[in-house]
Amino acid sequence: MITSNVTLSPLYAKKLFPNANFENCSDFRIKSCRYNASSIEPGEVYVAMEDPSVDPSGVELARKQGAAAIIVRNQFAFCDACDCLADIPVCRVENPHAAYAEICQALYDSPGKKLQIIGVAGGRGRRVVSYLIANLLSQTGRKTGILTECGATIINSIEAARSPKNMDEFCQLMSEIVKSYPSSMPGLAPKKSAYWLSRMVQNECNSVVMEVSQTALDKSNCAGIPFHSGCVTLIDPDKDSMFESVSRVQLLDQLDEKGCVILNGDAPLSGDTIQRIHGPVLTYGLGGNCQVHGTILEQNPGEQIALITAGSQTSPLRTRIVGQDYLYYCLCAVAFGLTLSISLTDIIRIIESVTIIPGCMQLIRSPYNFPVYLVQDLSNSDDPLEENLKTIQSFVSGRILNVLPIPVWSPLTGEIEFNPKVYRPKRDRVYLVGNRSDNPDFVDALERRLGDRVEIFTAKQDAIHAAAETAKRTDALVCAGCDNFHKALAFDVQSDEELFNL
Repeated sequence: MITSNVTLSPLYAKKLFPNANFENCSDFRIKSCRYNASSIEPGEVYVAMEDPSVDPSGVELARKQGAAAIIVRNQFAFCDACDCLADIPVCRVENPHAAYAEICQALYDSPGKKLQIIGVAGGRGRRVVSYLIANLLSQTGRKTGILTECGATIINSIEAARSPKNMDEFCQLMSEIVKSYPSSMPGLAPKKSAYWLSRMVQNECNSVVMEVSQTALDKSNCAGIPFHSGCVTLIDPDKDSMFESVSRVQLLDQLDEKGCVILNGDAPLSGDTIQRIHGPVLTYGLGGNCQVHGTILEQNPGEQIALITAGSQTSPLRTRIVGQDYLYYCLCAVAFGLTLSISLTDIIRIIESVTIIPGCMQLIRSPYNFPVYLVQDLSNSDDPLEENLKTIQSFVSGRILNVLPIPVWSPLTGEIEFNPKVYRPKRDRVYLVGNRSDNPDFVDALERRLGDRVEIFTAKQDAIHAAAETAKRTDALVCAGCDNFHKALAFDVQSDEELFNL
């Protein structure tokens, strides 16, 4: 039976923030805290994320709701215009966002200090790398938890998917794949991550792999969590400077003194980033100057073969998930495995055993003589889909039959969030799933542009059936982000057993 009796541990603000400035008191007790003033309950501490001297409404509402004390940013401490802080205990800190995260961890008895936590940051591929590393730890005898923006779970052995006999069983299989994913936990809010880390301590986990998004870094959501190791995945230098971002926030600063950092050696490294790293550094990439590097030898619809080199060791890697990006993710996992003194042969064997990863393009076993791919994660942008389509196009001689959701349309801005490259097939077909009345202008424009190469369906299963009926042996069927089966956000977990078992 999985335990879930998590209790809060009251603490004193002075002990948690010894360098803070206190007003109207010398210290106060924290039993619970919130940053949303409207949800404050009597006796709770309110953490003001914004400057109350500019907008005092949050503090005034918190006081009205019965807040026991207020935590605000130190630089706004002595503004005479801010009368709302009079006659109530006030603690002034440098960063209220970080203070809130630290309080959440402390209230749950600092579970991060009882676990070996591996942080995975980067522009894309964080979730895939997290699952690869978590599976690596699990297969080597460590009871391992995983925290991603899709949820929390404990990694167990991954069973091979069965072979469906017809399209109905195929659609049922895709639904079951999603139901095996953890529950939604968007953004890894500090209180949620502290709660799930404490749950993993109770369930005797040794290690936890934690996806750390750029938003989480910018908002200091990880404050109070000591990282044993840090991994940085792929970045897009045209869109952001992840290494600069990582260097100026707490991921590197929160590493253990001997904590190892795994970096993508094909990306530009800033001098400031290197100087912030005090422990060992291991680089990976496709370039020969990286300590762990790989080369793709062969790609086909069903598998990818690459050559992995680490120092004087070389070993082939065969994966059912294809694409250059996935090779990068595997290299990151290989580099991490080497820091645990696991042999390259064992690391390769464990990575090869993974055939399904939430959010990653995967080949689905189907009763047909053409390949069928499922691309679940379109939650952030269409870029992953574009990269996956490029990979599929490189080894599919026929058409690509795309089963896609009708893009999101905002009635307020009139903007449609989609990547036009995905909807410009020269010979491919597009099967859109959704209500065309929700986005009539876009659908009409797409039909004018693509003609009979686009069809609209209200149900994903009908679209899949239509695509399968026209597919030939040389074609490929790609189901991307259709309806609700493409991401874990669709799965509403009802029990601990469902949540903690893949």
